Amino acid sequence: MNRRTFAKNAAGRNKVPFYEVDLAGANHNFFNSEWAYDNDTSCAPENTWSQLQQQSAASRYIVSFFRFHMLGDTSAGDVVVNGFSGVRVTAHQPAS
Repeated sequence: MNRRTFAKNAAGRNKVPFYEVDLAGANHNFFNSEWAYDNDTSCAPENTWSQLQQQSAASRYIVSFFRFHMLGDTSAGDVVVNGFSGVRVTAHQPAS
């Protein structure tokens, strides 16, 4: 099941917030367990982010996510819920 199908099925039934995070122009090449470049450009759009850009964006979002949810740092909430340039977030709030 792909991520979008999961989100569609879970929305409205979730007990905690969850987030769909899209990095526009990113691809899987730099999100492997070792972040090793494999030179596979077959699925990459013309405006693909560099390795450093993708890793920096992922790190920024992940650190913000944990600061917000685990440390209660409300200053990180905007990044978690709204993303930032090139990073789109769809927040799914818990069902009431």
